[in-house]
Amino acid sequence: MRTSDAIEYFGSRAEVARAAGLTPSAVSQWGETVPELSAWKLWMASGGRIALDPWVYARHGDAR
Repeated sequence: MRTSDAIEYFGSRAEVARAAGLTPSAVSQWGETVPELSAWKLWMASGGRIALDPWVYARHGDAR
């Protein structure tokens, strides 16, 4: 999940933070990609309406 997509969906960094159970300053420290646990929380908070691609978080070398 891209940080910019989360902000666009929720409307602001403050609303993203609220939905993820974090502070706005924590959200400001994210890079382009939302950290995995927060991405799942945001996906749930959106009722699945914001895209979550689990392959973004797949660990290289874990594929079987």
